[in-house]
Amino acid sequence: MWRRLKRRKILWFNVTILLVILVLAMFAPWIAPFDPQDVDPMIRLQSPSLPHIFGTDRYGRDVLSRVIYGARLSMEIGLSVTAFAFVFGTTAGLIAGYFPWADKILMRVVDAAMAMPSLMLALTLVAVAGAGLQNVIIALGITFSPRLARVARATALSLRERVYVEAARAMGAGHFRILALHVFPNALSPILVQLTLTFASALLAEASLSFLGVGVPPYIPSWGSIIANGRAHMVRAPWLLVFPGVAIVLSVLSLNMMGDALRDVADPHTRKQ
Repeated sequence: MWRRLKRRKILWFNVTILLVILVLAMFAPWIAPFDPQDVDPMIRLQSPSLPHIFGTDRYGRDVLSRVIYGARLSMEIGLSVTAFAFVFGTTAGLIAGYFPWADKILMRVVDAAMAMPSLMLALTLVAVAGAGLQNVIIALGITFSPRLARVARATALSLRERVYVEAARAMGAGHFRILALHVFPNALSPILVQLTLTFASALLAEASLSFLGVGVPPYIPSWGSIIANGRAHMVRAPWLLVFPGVAIVLSVLSLNMMGDALRDVADPHTRKQ
């Protein structure tokens, strides 16, 4: 699989874009030219120029610095939500796919969660728990876990009848040992593909919540809040929407294309085509 991945140049191009965004997020205090909260009314709505490459907003804050710090928030939420969904969604899906009695219970809960649109469910959970970084992560994690549970369940259903699983069961291996050593490793490829899509969906959902004003607190720079604050000046200062919008598009598009490349490499039917 690694040899096939090395031949996918488009995959490594997208990985490079994500690594650049991740480096910007990790080292934002040293890379950002200004403090994202510094206010200077004398330069409000200044067009892109030196030293403000991305211009300034209505309070005179540097847009480039706010976009870089917004990358830190987006990466933090995206990674946290993906990890949350991986732990809970994968666990629930594998258990439901392996144990028929658990399938009837867990999948009904998953069906109920997936019956509601993702953004509407996240809005409801944030409204109940209150705004805040931790609550947003938990709400989005609960929202996207059912998708991962579905993928893990479908894979576990096919794997539990394989010969090597039957052989391990005949040799006296326990159910959870079989799940951990035989089912989970062989189900990892489709789960990894779904994780990249979950990461992209989490970035979009966080930006949507921040745009609506129900995500993280307003004083924390976020791509969605930058766009929300700039929509009143979209004609006079279009850079307030363009630069954070490009950051969102690049991140989500790169993650989606990474998912497509991983799916093509991991799926034997696609490789034959």
